[in-house]
Amino acid sequence: MVELLVLTGFVVAQPVLDVYGKASEVFVFRDISGVGVLAFTATVVVVPPLALWLVGSAAAAVNDGAGRLVHAGCVLVLWVALWVEVLAYLDAPPAFALVVGALLGVCSTALFTLRPAFRMWLSYASPAPLVFALVFLLLTPVSGLVLADGGPVAQKVTIGQPAPVVMVVLDEFPLASLLGADDQIDADLYPHLAALQASSNTYLNATSNSPRTPYSVPSMLTGQLPAEGDLPTAATRPDNLFALLGRSHDLRVHELLSMCPDELCSRERRSALDGFGSLLGNGVETFVEIVDPRGEQVTPGADRGEAVAAMRRRSGDPSRAGEPSFRAEGSDLLLPDRFSAFLDDLDRPGRGGCPVFGFFHILLPHAPWLLTPTGQRYAAPPSLPGVLDMDGEIAWEADGRFLNLARQRHLLQVQYVDRMVGELMRRLTAAGTWDDALVVLTADHGVAFRAGQPRRAPTAANLSEIAWVPLFVKEPGQRTGSTSMANAQLIDVAPTVADVLDVPLPWQVDGRSLLGTARPMSQRRPFLDDGGEVLRLDGVRLRPEVWARSVGEFAPAVGDTLRVFRTGPGGDLVGRTAAEVEPGPPVAGRVRLKLPHSWDSVQPAADLLPLYRTGTVRGLPASVTRVAVAVNGVVAGVSDLTRGPGDRTFAVLVPPSMLREGSNVLDVYVVDGAGRLSPLR
Repeated sequence: MVELLVLTGFVVAQPVLDVYGKASEVFVFRDISGVGVLAFTATVVVVPPLALWLVGSAAAAVNDGAGRLVHAGCVLVLWVALWVEVLAYLDAPPAFALVVGALLGVCSTALFTLRPAFRMWLSYASPAPLVFALVFLLLTPVSGLVLADGGPVAQKVTIGQPAPVVMVVLDEFPLASLLGADDQIDADLYPHLAALQASSNTYLNATSNSPRTPYSVPSMLTGQLPAEGDLPTAATRPDNLFALLGRSHDLRVHELLSMCPDELCSRERRSALDGFGSLLGNGVETFVEIVDPRGEQVTPGADRGEAVAAMRRRSGDPSRAGEPSFRAEGSDLLLPDRFSAFLDDLDRPGRGGCPVFGFFHILLPHAPWLLTPTGQRYAAPPSLPGVLDMDGEIAWEADGRFLNLARQRHLLQVQYVDRMVGELMRRLTAAGTWDDALVVLTADHGVAFRAGQPRRAPTAANLSEIAWVPLFVKEPGQRTGSTSMANAQLIDVAPTVADVLDVPLPWQVDGRSLLGTARPMSQRRPFLDDGGEVLRLDGVRLRPEVWARSVGEFAPAVGDTLRVFRTGPGGDLVGRTAAEVEPGPPVAGRVRLKLPHSWDSVQPAADLLPLYRTGTVRGLPASVTRVAVAVNGVVAGVSDLTRGPGDRTFAVLVPPSMLREGSNVLDVYVVDGAGRLSPLR
């Protein structure tokens, strides 16, 4: 049993715990408590050797020789796996790692069998699994969960200018998606956000300090720059706005992390082992990646970026690959119902006459993009067309196919966010708290829509879309807006809140109040990427790129209700009747629509609309790259075709305004280089 414990410790426990120690936030996102972490550690260390020992014991109960043979076989498999892992760590080619690893495994097993001194060495190494477990529990960021004592207590401070506080944090929201052609909020698409700009301080040159939620959100709540390995919990980041205002304000916190201390935020806690099964499943997949030398893998010496990438590859949904799974593990985190519950919470008066501190973080306009501007939904597959896996990060294909469709879907969801902002302003006004409240609205990071670039992993080419985020600060009593191009960052949010409320911050911060002296424009902005490297963003150089990628440049036709749909190659066809477009030459290809019967009985006012239309075509030459989809005779969208032989896929998003009650007719046309339409059967 001892040799099995030692070998599985080196083969399974050490590399798996090493990866999870470097991607510790996966426990926070799944709401795994310290007890759950301990159970996970014990399972990884104890279950593999125990299972192998039980198999050997069962064989020995039948026949002693069979028991010895099974035991030797288990030892052989473990030695081979260990050598393969070592060779993978040394970047050996897969075939070489398998062959040489097998040979070294056979030799090691022979020494183990024939040389008592070799077995003695294994017994000397028996404390190793315990050491691996202790290193994981005490010397990695996960120690913040294991040793947590419930987090900080509320701090006793004097509020010089008490006021209600409302903070709304959106997710995966690039500033470029808000800007019109005049480099201001696009009031045509976003009337409520434009109204917020007209009554608040709007910072159109604000950047996040990390492309990852567990770093960016704590940075705005603490005013401190994120550090590699920080866990987004109250125990590990105790100096935050929740603890600061916990005694002076009645907290109404709807967060996705765990930054609010338990004594201040009553929330329904899951049992210690909730989510434990899926966590173990991910642990098994992690081990398979470690021991498999083929393709993408996590080596035993994986750095933090590689460990996080491994979690992303196992998220199961490429549209959510920006983070390990959040605790609810589903799109329910973007449901409008969460926002309604937050608004209802704000309606209740503060306890004992205290002002309310309402905090709300929602996964909007974060992918998956499934909402229309009215909040109606449409069904779409979880995977995005036109993307590829780049080391665990979803990236757009180099030719940009389907990139236009993705951005259309994103912008429709941003328009729904605008509707949410309007409802927030209406409810606060109706409750009589809008004028007196300090309102902060921002986002944790952006998302990029650039051909050949990752969606979220920062590169020199996509930083302007990932780092620049919206930031609005409405002061109490403010009625006239002010737009600033100052060098603003999310670490400035906490100092600004403290400045407005006239409360001293009892901890050191890296940010500064946005109401005070501005940073020099030339001062570079720290930005912590996935691998732990702190980038220094040049705002003077990158800020013009934000405008160049703005929605005003992408969809310039202000006043056109179909402007978001009339984008990209062939977009000028959208809204025209197919009959008025010049016909192209006959084509012999055929088309098959997916779920065609969903158009037999359409209800435009329904909660779920059949807007995402996809299908396959066959029999077309490779030179045909684009098709158009018409609804009831009107062109509704133009789509690229996937490449390759055989069936080729297309996908479009139909404008909701084109649907009619009852049966709707779809037609598909080939679009040639001259913009002519050739019908497909």
